[in-house]
Order: sequence, then structure tokens, then C-alpha cells
Amino acid sequence: DFLWAALGPALAAYSAHPYVKKTAGGYLDVKDFLDEVRKLVLQFALGALKGFDDLQTQTDHATVVLDPVTQYYLLHREAFGFDAVLSGVCILYANACGKTDRELHMVWNVIEQGGAKKGKKKSGKAKEQKSEEATDDDDAGEILNSNSKADKYCLVRWDARITNEHLGETRGNQPAPLIDKLHRLMYLLRQNRAGDVQASFDLWGLSGDPAFPRVLQAVRELALENHEAEEQRLVESLASQLKMNRRVVENNVVKETSLFDAYTVGTKEETT
Repeated sequence: DFLWAALGPALAAYSAHPYVKKTAGGYLDVKDFLDEVRKLVLQFALGALKGFDDLQTQTDHATVVLDPVTQYYLLHREAFGFDAVLSGVCILYANACGKTDRELHMVWNVIEQGGAKKGKKKSGKAKEQKSEEATDDDDAGEILNSNSKADKYCLVRWDARITNEHLGETRGNQPAPLIDKLHRLMYLLRQNRAGDVQASFDLWGLSGDPAFPRVLQAVRELALENHEAEEQRLVESLASQLKMNRRVVENNVVKETSLFDAYTVGTKEETT
């Protein structure tokens, strides 16, 4: 609701003037304006996640670029975990991130259709004694449950996504989302393929991407919340193997510590 509640006040401010000019020249049309509103709202929402919690206080985010699919994955998981969610809600989230639910489902395999099935199975004896009317009622119930399932989406777990051996690779002119690269590295690490982990990390240029350690921190915290022990262990092991550290300044002394060491209160830090 927050994503869309922001649009009303924003449009009220925009509509109060006959036109709005860009600082660099030209006019800001409605579409561009709404895109800016969406970016600000997503920035605020991502700020609730570990690793991105400084975004709400920063004014320049040019150095942190997060692709739409990874944005959606993190926001969906933070809000709903792996529970079934009405498709209408997922569509709103997807649109806010600049994607469609169909693309997230069919192209990127981030969400899948599904929902909790309702009702209990009847015993074999009860089934034998069903009347024709009861059978019709059961059929109607199955159709209703099927429709209910089709109207919901679940987030696809990481270990279900890695069945795609091309996960993390560029598809045509579409760069792979950061979450795909992370899940692929987790799979390679679980297979004890340390050499492939480092090779893929280098090939994808992740050491120079300031968004990657942020995604690691966010996923690790979400794994803690969801009690996903293996996922947490793999993310922490990745950070250790890839030597993803944080520079911290404490008492005017620069120190380097592991990405997932406990944060020191009042300490300035920089992820590397």
C-alpha cells in the first residue's frame, strides 16, 4: 500500500504547476516524474533491509545500482517471506520495480504460482458412499481451490532456482540479476567447487560492484529471520572465501574486519 499511497501527494505537488522543468534543461513529463517517485519509495523500502539501511539518509545513490529483479526479490521476501501472496499484490510490487509478474515468473523464475490447499481428504469409505450431489460439490470445491492457487504467487527458494545451469549468465541483451549470481555462487560453494566460485566472481566483476555485499547482508539477515540455516551458512562462507571485508574506523584507526562481524556502535564503516 505504501508504494501507491505515495503517488497521491506526489501528483498533487506536480499538478500544482503548469509545468515542471528539469535542472539540466527540458521538461519533466508525468511518466518521468512517476518514475522518480517510484525510485524514492523503493529506496525507502530497501532501507529497511540490512546492507541498505544507509540509503534513507544518503542523497546520492549513483554508486549503488540494484537491478529490478533483485529489488523485487528482496522486497517480496522482506514483506511476505515464502508464504503464498495474492497475485494482485505481487503485480503491484512488480510494476513498482519496473517489471511484470509474468516476466518474473516465466523469464526469471523468481515467483511461482501456488497457494495453500484447503480442506481435508475424505476416507476411502466415505468416498465410496458419496452421492452424485456430493461428488458435484467436491468437484466445485476442487475448482475453487485450483482458482485460489492460480490467484497466488510464492517466492521461489534459492535451492529450487539453481536447477537452471545457466543461472547467473547474461541472456541475450538482458544482464543477469544480482540475486541470480548470488544463488549460482551459493550452489557452486555447496558443491565444493571453490575454483568455480572464484572464477565466476571474477568473471562477473562482482568485486567492483558496491551493491553485491549489500545484497549478501540483506539475504543473510532474511535467512536468519526465516531460520534458513543452510542459506545463512552458505552466504557467510561466500563472504569469507571471497574475502569480502569491511573497513571500519574506530578511534581514528582503520581496521578491516569480516563482512558479518558484529557491528560496532558508533563506528564508521566502508564495505569492500
